[in-house]
Amino acid sequence: MPGLQPGSAQGLVPSHLVMRAFAALPAAGAWAVSDPQPTFSYSRLTLFNEYDQGAAGGIVDVVVEISPYSATAVVPALHNEWFPVTILGLENAVLGAIADGILEQLQFRFDPSTANQESFIIDISFPDYVERFRIQSRESGDTDNPGSFGATARLSIQDGAAEGLTRTV
Repeated sequence: MPGLQPGSAQGLVPSHLVMRAFAALPAAGAWAVSDPQPTFSYSRLTLFNEYDQGAAGGIVDVVVEISPYSATAVVPALHNEWFPVTILGLENAVLGAIADGILEQLQFRFDPSTANQESFIIDISFPDYVERFRIQSRESGDTDNPGSFGATARLSIQDGAAEGLTRTV
C-alpha cells in the first residue's frame, strides 16, 4: 500500500496523514475540524503546516485536540470526547514559595511575516493514554478574507525524553 510503513505491533502505519488538504479556511472565523486519526500508540506528533494569507493581516489559529477514547461509540454518557492540549504556566513563582499553577488551552497562532505562502511546524508529545487526535483551524486575522491552510501529520516514538530523541515511523 503506498504511503504506509511497517509499524510496531499494529502492523502498517501511515507515514504521513493529511489532516487538512490545502484550501481556504471558513469565513467569519469559523473553525474547520479535521477527521479524527488514531495515534497507533505513538507518543509524538509533528504537524507540517502551510498558510497563505487571504488578505493583508491574515493569521491562522491551530488547536490540537486529543481523545482517550478509540471511537465515539465508547465515550461514556455525559463525558467529553475531545480535550484540548494544555500547558501549565506558573504565576508569581518565587524560589521557596508556593506558586499558582495556571492551566491553559494551547492554541497556536501563526502570523506570517510576508503575504506569500509560509510553512511552520508544531511538535508535541502525547500522554500515554491518547487513542486519537484531530486539529481545528481558523482564520483569526482578516476573517472576511480567510487565507488557505493545510496540515500533514507525522507520528513518531519518543526514545528517551531526557535526550529528546525521536524515531520516526
